[in-house]
Amino acid sequence: MQAVKVIGIAAAVIGAGLLSAGLAAVGALAVAIKHTSEDMRNWERWNDNDDRGA
Repeated sequence: MQAVKVIGIAAAVIGAGLLSAGLAAVGALAVAIKHTSEDMRNWERWNDNDDRGA
């Protein structure tokens, strides 16, 4: 019975770790997408200004 308890606790710890890692990955992806869209807006704005100035 002790082995089953240890395996259960280990599975819970591993599951929590995987969940945390998954949430961290989703958060990092969201930040990367937000920064990319900001960069694209800045690039488009720069191009629009550049075209008008030419």
